[in-house]
Amino acid sequence: MNSETEYNFFDFLKSEELPSLFEVLGHLAQGITPVLVLDSCICLDIINYIDGKKTNDNTTKKIIGLFEYADNSKIDILGSFGVLELSHNRNNYSIDVSKFSDFGNKIEFAMHLPIQKLKTRDFSSFRKKEIISKEDIFPLTPMLNNTYCSLLKIRELRNNNPKKTNATNNFLDFIRWLETDLDIILSTEIELAKLIFAGENDFLQMIGLKNDKTLAKRQLWGTAWDIMHYRINTQYSSTIPLNGIQNKPYFVTNDKNLIKLSKRLTNKAVVKSGNEIHGAFVYSEFEFPCYEKDWDMISLKMNELNIRRRQKVLDEPKPKKDILKLIKELEIKNGIA
Repeated sequence: MNSETEYNFFDFLKSEELPSLFEVLGHLAQGITPVLVLDSCICLDIINYIDGKKTNDNTTKKIIGLFEYADNSKIDILGSFGVLELSHNRNNYSIDVSKFSDFGNKIEFAMHLPIQKLKTRDFSSFRKKEIISKEDIFPLTPMLNNTYCSLLKIRELRNNNPKKTNATNNFLDFIRWLETDLDIILSTEIELAKLIFAGENDFLQMIGLKNDKTLAKRQLWGTAWDIMHYRINTQYSSTIPLNGIQNKPYFVTNDKNLIKLSKRLTNKAVVKSGNEIHGAFVYSEFEFPCYEKDWDMISLKMNELNIRRRQKVLDEPKPKKDILKLIKELEIKNGIA
């Protein structure tokens, strides 16, 4: 894959290969609908293209290539999650419904436009239409806020104790904080924390460690959205049909770090709790030298945590922490309030 002229793709099994027409038809014959799920950067590329804004040659090739592939392989495109991110007000944690409607119209228009008209930018047939209400489009706020809050905590711990010799203490502090303060265990965020505390430079970018206040906040929210997209379109779409249809999602993104992160997690089982279905993830090894001497202790702590969380499923849920208060406190500690 040429990253200069093609977007990056990956599916639930971590393959970076897109299905052929033959494979798509095979999925459809089994009652499974393959779908390309666009992240916000891809949606923004398409929106700018439809708005007539200047795009460089490589971006234009990526856009045309994406729609040509979708057309030739008869695969659906889903842009709603990316459009949600672009419509998110990061100051008051709400969705700008007019922006969502405007962006959603343009993505849907592009999806149904003949390829030749897309290539020549013939958008004369564009018409606006009503988009669903705010209540319908954003039921996922708690999931997003939990991830953003977790990223802030990871960044705070890394800033306060940046040396690799502190990796184990940082990691265990983060696990303890998830359990006691956030009252939830998030496997993808745990994996990212492990990499960041080990000083893996590619992943440091995901928390905006070297960015100024504005860019750091933007990067943290961007990573939170990426993780939420990944979680919905892998863990949840693999177990819960969308609108009664079993989907096979392929995530379309410019971000290779998310692909690298996802490959380190394996969905091994499905656990049913009450009326909810969850994916059970197995973590990758603590292969970095900074964790080596503490491996037995880390393993013990993780096993104890898993036992407590399994028991907690049987207990009455406790009142949720004030997540917005936690976010504000952590933004101040990170210097990005």
